[in-house]
Amino acid sequence: MRFVMPFSPLGALIAAMLLVTSADAADLSAFPTKPICMVVRQEPDSALDNSLRVFTPGLGEALGQQIVIDNRPGVGGMIAMQIGLASVPDGYSIINAGSPQMIASFLFKILSDDLFRGFVPIG
Repeated sequence: MRFVMPFSPLGALIAAMLLVTSADAADLSAFPTKPICMVVRQEPDSALDNSLRVFTPGLGEALGQQIVIDNRPGVGGMIAMQIGLASVPDGYSIINAGSPQMIASFLFKILSDDLFRGFVPIG
């Protein structure tokens, strides 16, 4: 499963809960077994990046694994979305997306077929 997470502090808490509850019951005790990658659509030291860096240590602590932030700015967030679509759908990739990325799926043919089928919204 690939996850898309619009940012908000409450959304972060919900994301942590949904990330854990979205795993199969049999796999729940084993998830996560490796660090989780959060692909961020803006550059390092942006307001979004700084906000995410405040809460990801707590989220990682709650999940028992480190959350690694991977900043991929550019093309209005489409680079991050493409990385998300190319990632293995195993629950270890979270893509930080917002409404511009959702609207872009109607504008760019490269994303239009896969965007809504390729991600699971979590917050």
